Amino acid sequence: MKKFAAFLLAAVLAVTPLSVHAEGEPGQEEVLFPAVQEYPDFRDVKEGEWYYEPIVICSTSNIMVGVEPTVFSPFGLLTEEQAATLAARLRAALAGETISEAKPGELWYAPMLSYLEDLELGITPGIWATRGRFLEMLGAVLDDSQLPPIQEISFLPDTNDENVLRFFRAGILTGMDPYGTFSPSRTLSRAEAAAMVARIIRPEMRVLSQLADYTPFLAARTTPSTAFFTNGVTAEKYLKEVNELIAFLEYVCEYNNIEFNWFNTYGADGEQTFLDYVTDNALSNLGVTRSMGTQAYGTFNLQVYYSRLIDLRDGEPLLADAAAPAMAR
Repeated sequence: MKKFAAFLLAAVLAVTPLSVHAEGEPGQEEVLFPAVQEYPDFRDVKEGEWYYEPIVICSTSNIMVGVEPTVFSPFGLLTEEQAATLAARLRAALAGETISEAKPGELWYAPMLSYLEDLELGITPGIWATRGRFLEMLGAVLDDSQLPPIQEISFLPDTNDENVLRFFRAGILTGMDPYGTFSPSRTLSRAEAAAMVARIIRPEMRVLSQLADYTPFLAARTTPSTAFFTNGVTAEKYLKEVNELIAFLEYVCEYNNIEFNWFNTYGADGEQTFLDYVTDNALSNLGVTRSMGTQAYGTFNLQVYYSRLIDLRDGEPLLADAAAPAMAR
């Protein structure tokens, strides 16, 4: 499957519309944003950092410039007019159009906003652009032909916005955490914006996501970062421990050809119910006690959680996720 996914990615990127054949020269590609200038060698962009290559691509293609001749400010926040400028330049390149320079006495970004006026994006200069707003602007100027899907993604933890999903499917975004959290209301840095733009104009940089399973948090009706204990143990750590213990008990049931039931007993003397086994061992393995539990832990019901989780997984046991012998404690 991984080999097929890699083949699919290569095949899709080979036919992406952001590179077009030059007229009269079959097989020769004209890149929409070719390098047109030397890299300014920004002193605050160190080679080897995750944002180095995207910034080189965006600066040499002149789609993004530094805040000073040798300063890019990768962690500076993007404003709405700066976000709109990037969207306008993408739109103009795709349409083969030119945006006029600002007239004397006119704000530098006025021609950009004017060029996007028909899209009615409601751009407000002088405020920080959020991740959601940036995607809204990019989505307004890029159609599906510029964002061919390279993977199937139908769920994100914090948004069901179809425009956001198509950027994930196209390999432009991977999320803020292993689960694909998008954080639409969060501001974004110039480095983050450069990474998104670089993946748009250089399709070979697009990436396949391997999003982690979010169903445990849907079943528990919580989020990965929610504190379950006062020492900082989160729902993510607690549910991982609980799931490993449940999977082991599922293995015990399968091995003994019996049905999983919370009131089955397990142990050398058969004195502990499955419910107590999971509850007590999860606490012990994480070095916490019930008294350390937060309100979120206090409202957590293990049996209800497991029932919801099995429903969300269409009846598939947790045992399918792991090699059971490795879980014996």
